[in-house]
Amino acid sequence: MYTPSLKIRVLFVAHDSQLYGAQLALIDLLRHIDRSRFAPTLVAPEQGAFVDEVVKLGIPVKTGGMLRWVFRRSRISFQSLLRSPWALLRTPVLIAMFYGGLPLRIAQLLILMHRNDIDVVYTNTATVLDGAIAAKISRRPHIWHLHEDLEANNEIVCLVPRKWVSRFVAPRMSSQI
Repeated sequence: MYTPSLKIRVLFVAHDSQLYGAQLALIDLLRHIDRSRFAPTLVAPEQGAFVDEVVKLGIPVKTGGMLRWVFRRSRISFQSLLRSPWALLRTPVLIAMFYGGLPLRIAQLLILMHRNDIDVVYTNTATVLDGAIAAKISRRPHIWHLHEDLEANNEIVCLVPRKWVSRFVAPRMSSQI
């Protein structure tokens, strides 16, 4: 059975393993977190510069099992289709990969949360949903740090209607936004 400890164990969920804005903000947070009160763990999609920086901070990292549900829009032209005819299938394939793999990714996070006695889940961007779902299923508090405005950004393709993210998904899947 889940019981909280003296230190609050926080699972930080990252969407990317490279050094960009949201990851830089998370590194800053992890660098300054009070380790006498919090025990951070990071989950990221793969090895990369961001993960390397977090490891240097002495924070445990688990890689793999993360998939975005928000992507940058790629422009499709006749020339790009000649170079890569699979471009037309990109969005349907991503949708199938996201929804098809979601139960396994959630199960992996739930196991990680159980093994590490995680108290709180902190998702560092709106572009990954897995941490929010795992926190909801396990009845753990979830904090969602939204760095982006999905509704106003037409360069983004979301696997659910973009308006749903800020109006329905984030408020219902989080203890704090």
